[in-house]
Amino acid sequence: MIKGSVRTFDFRFGDDFVSFLELVGRASVTLEALVAKVDGEDVTSEVIRFNYQDSVTKYKQRLQNTMYKAIQSLEGMVDEVYLKLEKLRFLAHFLVEIEACQRQLITQSTGLYCHKQFSFSNISEGDELNKIIKTEQDFQEHFYWMDHYLVKMYAFLLLLKEGIESTNQADFRVPPTMKPDPDESSQDKPFEYFDYLFFRNGITKLRQAFMPSADDYFHVTELAWDKETETTIYWEQDSETGDWTQHKSRFGDKLFSVMYSQYQQSRSLIDDRISVCLNHSEAEFYVNRCLEHLKYFLKKIPQHKDYEKYDFLERFARSMIKYLLERYNVFCGKPDEIIEAVLKDSPLLPAADTPFVQALPLPNIQVFQVVGIPLERFVAIFSSHLKGICISQETSLEILASAFSGKSCETPLRIRWTCTARSKTVNKQPLFYLFKQLCDKGLIDPQNLQSDFLKRLHFVFVDADDRPLNNLPVSYSTTTKHRKTEDQYRIAIDKMIISMLAVKSGKTDA
Repeated sequence: MIKGSVRTFDFRFGDDFVSFLELVGRASVTLEALVAKVDGEDVTSEVIRFNYQDSVTKYKQRLQNTMYKAIQSLEGMVDEVYLKLEKLRFLAHFLVEIEACQRQLITQSTGLYCHKQFSFSNISEGDELNKIIKTEQDFQEHFYWMDHYLVKMYAFLLLLKEGIESTNQADFRVPPTMKPDPDESSQDKPFEYFDYLFFRNGITKLRQAFMPSADDYFHVTELAWDKETETTIYWEQDSETGDWTQHKSRFGDKLFSVMYSQYQQSRSLIDDRISVCLNHSEAEFYVNRCLEHLKYFLKKIPQHKDYEKYDFLERFARSMIKYLLERYNVFCGKPDEIIEAVLKDSPLLPAADTPFVQALPLPNIQVFQVVGIPLERFVAIFSSHLKGICISQETSLEILASAFSGKSCETPLRIRWTCTARSKTVNKQPLFYLFKQLCDKGLIDPQNLQSDFLKRLHFVFVDADDRPLNNLPVSYSTTTKHRKTEDQYRIAIDKMIISMLAVKSGKTDA
């Protein structure tokens, strides 16, 4: 019998295209033979299947249907890629695979087809039926239709490629996944998110999302919502000790965190926009437009229904005015009364017994410092052992290097810590264990675990949902409590430490 290795396809092309590749990239023939008694005589029945199809007609129909499904799927996948170069690069993978399949099917000098990935198996009862042998010549019609639809698919791919090459980038449809959020800030509209908060019910929507839902009450039995203080309170019992721990989460803290993050983003957007201004006049126009928008906020925010409830609503506008005047003073006109009042830290709208709220503080945190091992090796080992286990898969080597460079940073690094506890909340105990091990083994500066340690953690790490790590002091005070659910994380951390120590001792460069 004719034997051969069967080619399999495991690509990122989508199920429909893979199905087509499997139909044309290999020729798998199965002969099932069975002997039955008919009127006392042995009668042999045969069923031949070519790529799982019982007849040429069925195989042709399957090829046709699969090809058209693959074409529809491919058009959708290419449409979801926006950049012209990326579309062509994406399409090149498909062309390469079809060309590879065409090279498997050879036309011989005799005019007959021969498939390089031809495989034959005989399933029968009794050795006497193994004499029934089929060859490639018995499947020439199957090969013809295989070649026919390979040519059609290849022609379609070339036509699609030519269409992409002749189309300008600006004419491609922007995929829904790439359309900007209308409530997000941008370089041209650096305060759009604050417009959303104050003038498009953004604060109300945030509050509704923050409040416990019916599902929350179902899953967390010891849960309460304090409407007056807008605080979520829940209690968690340690299954091993029986101790109860109370957790509180204030909406005001959430709102402040969101506003602070957006304030930082607005600053970055303004810096990026000014850096590409073509001349002084363009930069001056942009800065003064920002100042006018900020002054509008200062006039309107006191009229907001939540103004009396939260004393920090104006801070972002005051802080941003100060930032613009200090950094881009050369582009600013003569300060008016509003700007002068902000610069003097005096309240814009004086109110009895209402102290002025200072501007948002600018962070200046010195991150963790690697010692005893090159930073690039530390980062590579850290990533290879903990990515997907303790930190998110999206964490880049660059951001990890920033977190352990020992430098002073102004913008939070936001590395997602993905360890979870039994309650499905973020598990901070492995994080404390990680840094204790790094310090004990002389891999980071021991001073990092003394002064401002928790502040550094809060600056560098967030939870899996990109939220700040809350209750760090309380969690740190219970680091001696070890739970079985942490074993998988500790094992990964221990293996990472061993690899780092090997590099430190010079026994390996891995």
